[in-house]
Amino acid sequence: GALPPLINLLRSPYERIQEHAVVTIRNLSLNAENEVMIVQEGGLPPLVDLMLTQNERLQEHAVVAIRNLSVNEQNEVDIVAEGALAPIINLLRVPNEDLQEHAAGALANLSTNPMNKIRIVNDGALGPLIALLRSPDELVVEQAVMCMRNLSASPENRARIVAEGALPRLTSLLRSPVDKIQEAAAGAIRNLSGENEDSVAGEGGIALLIALLRSPSESTQEQAASALWSLSTNERNQAKIVAEGGITPLKDCLRSPNKKVQEQCVGIIRNLSMNEANELPMMEEGVIPPLIELLRSRNKKVQAQGVVALRNLSVNADNKVYIVDEGALPPLIALLRSQDENIQEQACGTIWSLSVNADNRPRIVQEGGLPSLITLLRHANEKIQELAVLAIRNISTSDDNKIKIVRLGGLPPIIGILRSTNMRVVEQAAGTLWSLSVSEENQIKIVQEDGLQLLVGLLRSPNENVAEQAAGCIRNLSMHDENDAKIVREGGLPPLIYLLGYPDPNIQEHAVVTLRNLSVNTDNKVMIVGEGALPPLINLLRSPYERIQEHAVVTIRNLSLNAENEVMIVQEGGLPPLVDLMLTQNERLQEHAVVAIRNLSVNEQNEVDIVAEGALAPIINLLRVPNEDLQEHAAGALANLSTNPMNKIRIVNDGALGPLIALLRSPDELVVEQAVMCMRNLSASPENRARIVAEGALPRLTSLLRSPVDKIQEAAAGAIRNLSGENEDSVAGEGGIALLIALLRSPSESTQEQAASALWSLSTNERNQAKIVAEGGITPLKDCLRSPNKKVQEQCVGIIRNLSMNEANELPMMEEGVIPPLIELLRSRNKKVQAQGVVALRNLSVNADNKVYIVDEGALPPLIALLRSQDENIQEQACGTIWSLSVNADNRPRIVQEGGLPSLITLLRHANEKIQELAVLAIRNISTSDDNKIKIVRLGGLPPIIGILRSTNMRVVEQAAGTLWSLSVSEENQIKIVQEDGLQLLVGLLRSPNENVAEQAAGCIRNLSMHDENDAKIVREGGLPPLIYL
Repeated sequence: GALPPLINLLRSPYERIQEHAVVTIRNLSLNAENEVMIVQEGGLPPLVDLMLTQNERLQEHAVVAIRNLSVNEQNEVDIVAEGALAPIINLLRVPNEDLQEHAAGALANLSTNPMNKIRIVNDGALGPLIALLRSPDELVVEQAVMCMRNLSASPENRARIVAEGALPRLTSLLRSPVDKIQEAAAGAIRNLSGENEDSVAGEGGIALLIALLRSPSESTQEQAASALWSLSTNERNQAKIVAEGGITPLKDCLRSPNKKVQEQCVGIIRNLSMNEANELPMMEEGVIPPLIELLRSRNKKVQAQGVVALRNLSVNADNKVYIVDEGALPPLIALLRSQDENIQEQACGTIWSLSVNADNRPRIVQEGGLPSLITLLRHANEKIQELAVLAIRNISTSDDNKIKIVRLGGLPPIIGILRSTNMRVVEQAAGTLWSLSVSEENQIKIVQEDGLQLLVGLLRSPNENVAEQAAGCIRNLSMHDENDAKIVREGGLPPLIYLLGYPDPNIQEHAVVTLRNLSVNTDNKVMIVGEGALPPLINLLRSPYERIQEHAVVTIRNLSLNAENEVMIVQEGGLPPLVDLMLTQNERLQEHAVVAIRNLSVNEQNEVDIVAEGALAPIINLLRVPNEDLQEHAAGALANLSTNPMNKIRIVNDGALGPLIALLRSPDELVVEQAVMCMRNLSASPENRARIVAEGALPRLTSLLRSPVDKIQEAAAGAIRNLSGENEDSVAGEGGIALLIALLRSPSESTQEQAASALWSLSTNERNQAKIVAEGGITPLKDCLRSPNKKVQEQCVGIIRNLSMNEANELPMMEEGVIPPLIELLRSRNKKVQAQGVVALRNLSVNADNKVYIVDEGALPPLIALLRSQDENIQEQACGTIWSLSVNADNRPRIVQEGGLPSLITLLRHANEKIQELAVLAIRNISTSDDNKIKIVRLGGLPPIIGILRSTNMRVVEQAAGTLWSLSVSEENQIKIVQEDGLQLLVGLLRSPNENVAEQAAGCIRNLSMHDENDAKIVREGGLPPLIYL
């Protein structure tokens, strides 16, 4: 609600208040919603009044506010209606450049309104605006020239603008270093040039406008090109544009990324090309190549202008061959099929002009121009018909071309003949199309000419010859990717499937080859099966003709890549003939059959059915043939089948190990990959492992860890992981440890995972632990602790844990930087990683040198946090680590400083006696400091420690009694131990058969007896008899 009082203050008798108010309004006016509200609340009248004051500061703020408000369309009308024009125009004349700039800017905004354009000129703004075009202040000039551009857009103003002498100054501004000034000046000249072409040219504007075509500003280029386009309609100006060197920059602009600039410049080129004198210069300066490029533009206007320019230039005899040499025929021929009649006409006219040259005629035919020209002979536009027949007439001078014209132009009537009832004619037409369809280009054209639908219909003809010709043609058409879906859409599948059962093997072959081609398309795979193709295709697998068997098995191979089809092929009885084909002597049939089996074997149920169908023996036999493709696919099929637990054993029992291990040495990496993947799967079965090792697989598997192929490395590492449990020494003996360590640095996370898993298994063996360290394993293992792959991280921390159990590794692991990442892992959200990490840290903390280093590296906060873990094992290991660290006297105060005591005291009440023992051990160590003795008691440590004295576990009781002995050194604690009922329990322990327990209890009571208050209590609690006994 600030606007009404602010507007009132614009009329304040105090100029300082007026100034603050108008500045506020000025600021508020920068908001689009406020623009409307300020005017609605009556802000315009006082703002207009302020422009009439003698105070330039008030004038400036008021005119800036008006300028801001004037960007709103309705405000443009209201500001003028409020009488603001006169004071704004007056401000153009004041000798204050800021006022001039803002006044001109306000007029520039207001002048976007059609009615305001005329009103501004009528109210006398032209004179001062033109004067401001000479201002030394570029901001003033910019606003003035933008206003002049807007005013010049009104036809009613143009004569007056020129009469007032604006044109020379506008022309001179084309030299301005400021893009916006150049752009606006060029825009004004564009507007004025229609009725003042000679004047613009007389002022030297053409040369300046040409120069602006090279401006880095696309907007400036656009305005300059638009002005030149208007000027180029004048014949004299066409000559001047060429004389001033305009052709080259215009040519460059034909490749402008700005479509508007491109369109305008090709329009200028078109106008220039109408002048015969320009034809050769334009060719010599390289205009023709970019014009040809523009024939491919998606902008119809650009295409139209470009083709007209090319037509004009083609009139020149020298240009005719050059235009064709530069590649104009393909896009020109394409334009004959344009939906725009004018473009068709101009393209046809250009081809006619080019065809005047005899050398161009065969090239037009070679480029495929005849079909489009023949089509145009039927055009409803007589001019286009005329131009087309003219071109064809020129081309027809060659005998060869006469034949070509008939052949190429005869395609539509040939297709039309397919509708005839005369089967002899239909047969020949279909046979001709069959022959033509060998050409890839024609495969598309026949479909484009609506031949496909008719050919599909003929597949069901009772005339066997007709059906054969149609099937042969569709077979060829199906070889083109673009036709796959179209043949199906036109209903081709049902009749083609019907022909699979035809008695004539030639017709069978055409049908099955067509389906083979169609089955490559993903969408078609489902549709072919859905239409019932599987039973006849499976029948053809037993055809007496190998060529038909091959096409049928390839089709089934293609179809088997679809998950739904995997099931259907088996259900329809496809497995037995596929197994039979693997037993033939024809390697092509064997290969396609085993690939189909391989594809089918990715289905879980099929894994069982394939083995049950007796496929294992022929697949294993194919591992032995000296054909790497067959080896690869056979191994791949076994790899798939071996994911089934029962199949793993069956494959080994059926003799696959020998040939699979042999394939591990194949020079073909694809063969090796499939073989090693199969070995990995087979080795997952405990029953197979001994046989795999006995067959000698381990050395080769180990050597494959050096393979440059990630998948081979990964599968080999996986196999070694599986085998390493019972064969640790064998793996190590084959040098596997060093190779597995190297794989920890693999860029493949899957390979890292398999290598780490194998090393984890191996690292349970003490000898292997030493080898892993000796082979430099610590550093890559350390690096893997920070792996983003959680599985790799978990496995590597497990290996580190195992290594840390060997005392000899403690210092090397610290020196190679294992401890910091281990500490980081204590914060992992993965409980397994936490557990392994804290055990490793506990093991490493046994080393005296490591104790301080671990604490220095910040282990205490996460260790203390783990004391509160919900996982008992993690609690136990964390507590054990803190106990181990507390053995070092320097660490004890740091454990307390980090807040470890409360959690340790809490663990004294834990149900797990091992955790109780570790906690009391740590607290006992910490209690050696006088300060800590008091802290332990004050934090509530006495009750749970005393409570432990009741335990039947003498090891825990011993540590609790020892801790109390340590705490009782403090005089303050001597009283509290008794107050907490510790004395009675300690006295009872004096008679313990466990000498260590009795000693700790006696030591504690000795300290307690040093306090006077305890003398009588010790006696009352019956302490004398056991003490005397001791």
